[in-house]
Amino acid sequence: MYNKGMTNRNDFDDIELTIDIANEAIMHLENAREKLGSARTWGFIDIFGGGMFSSIFKHNHIRDAQLDLERAKIAMEQLSSRLNYYGDMGEDLDLNIDSFLGIFDVLFDNPIIDIFMQSKISNMRERIDDAIENIQEIIDYLYSGFTTDDNDF
Repeated sequence: MYNKGMTNRNDFDDIELTIDIANEAIMHLENAREKLGSARTWGFIDIFGGGMFSSIFKHNHIRDAQLDLERAKIAMEQLSSRLNYYGDMGEDLDLNIDSFLGIFDVLFDNPIIDIFMQSKISNMRERIDDAIENIQEIIDYLYSGFTTDDNDF
């Protein structure tokens, strides 16, 4: 992909832009992870008798996390197009909670559904962690192009 010995300003700018896009993806993924952490907290409250309001708060955090995941996917698609050998990097980051399941969770407040939702939240957080790790590896690789002795930037 990139030559470690590059000194061309255009190459440098290209790598810098790619790193910026990767950092944007990580930022959105971390935001989503944080919001899912809040959803998980409300989910525990919901499991142990929190009622309808804890379900509503949980689903609000899930919805907010989904918005960040959508932003992350856009940045990851841009990153993927710049690094075409990584393929589609955002395909596994959907947190689409079936609207019927969400309504059922809020209206009927069933502990079985609450536990299922906790599992779904935990699985998504793990996938987000994996995506962050993968993108960080890409950033580290790209930065390695900046650290050569013959790079004057």
